[in-house]
Amino acid sequence: EEESKIRDQAKLKEKERAEQQAKLDEESHTLERQIYAAREKLEKERKEVEAKFAKKKVHLEKSKADLQETRKDDEMWFASEKKKLQNQLDEGYKQITRFYEEEMEAQQKEEERLSSKAAALKEKWMKEEASFLIEMEELERRKQTFG
Repeated sequence: EEESKIRDQAKLKEKERAEQQAKLDEESHTLERQIYAAREKLEKERKEVEAKFAKKKVHLEKSKADLQETRKDDEMWFASEKKKLQNQLDEGYKQITRFYEEEMEAQQKEEERLSSKAAALKEKWMKEEASFLIEMEELERRKQTFG
């Protein structure tokens, strides 16, 4: 009868471990999907920002060229407008660069957070597995002692 109890306990522990493993596997898959989705989103946003920057740059360069064609008599006015356009281009580039760096930093933080969570889950699983193995050894010793 004691041996039957021990076997039942072992089966219950094995079932619990299998359920925990399934849960950990599902959490890992969820994290992997979240990481993939975050990367895809950030890549899409980066491409959109680059496209907006390129369009703005083309627009500003066209404006600059138009101003050069119309400058004729007013060199001071031209110099002033050219400076304004260059400042706009510089500011746009700074904004794009800052946004891109912030996005990359956010992506890195998200990856670090998800990696940390995955490591914690792995550590939890390893502790549970170690505990399970210890319990299995104890049940085996009981079985040998009573058997």
